[in-house]
Amino acid sequence: MARYREQRKQQRRERIYIAAMELLEERGLKATQMRDIAARAELAVGTLYNYYPSKYDLYMDVLEQQWHEVGKRYLSRIARMLHRGDDLFTILRGIIQPVFEEMNQLGRVEWTELIMAFFSSKTYIQRGARMDLQAIEVWSRILEKLKKRGLLRPSLSCDTAAYTLYSVVASQFLALLFLEEVDEGEASKALDEKLLLLIDGIGAAPREEKEF
Repeated sequence: MARYREQRKQQRRERIYIAAMELLEERGLKATQMRDIAARAELAVGTLYNYYPSKYDLYMDVLEQQWHEVGKRYLSRIARMLHRGDDLFTILRGIIQPVFEEMNQLGRVEWTELIMAFFSSKTYIQRGARMDLQAIEVWSRILEKLKKRGLLRPSLSCDTAAYTLYSVVASQFLALLFLEEVDEGEASKALDEKLLLLIDGIGAAPREEKEF
């Protein structure tokens, strides 16, 4: 009986996640209300509030879940690229660029609304910081794999390099969100250029010149 109740709760959560993301893309955060999410998920409004006290708590939970899934995809991608024998730039770009594009699918306005809402609460800021640290931990594990394959300098601190790499991606994504003069193409090119500079510092061997 307890197992059945848990399965039912999980199914409801999945319906809530799907409904919340669909409405976010369709209407944006400001125009989306808890009653809209409940209706789309085919739940009573009171039932939805049993799971989440506000839409911001709900969307933070959705983002944490998505962040966890992104981390798992990071690790699966690197295994395939190592198997192919790709160079360091190709591997790192092959991990970063799809995630960057996936994050950008939500849209500039929606991301801006979410970020502004999350910075309105200390609790949300703390949860966001934990998500950042989890992502950095995943990057550190990825860099350790690359180091074992001889693609990184033996003396490299993977934790420090992971912080740097994450900072590069995060700063470029924020520039895309908040600077109107930065479009997706420019952001992608700038990300590649910064990635190449980073590789000059962490790579085990001199890289070949890349043209964009």
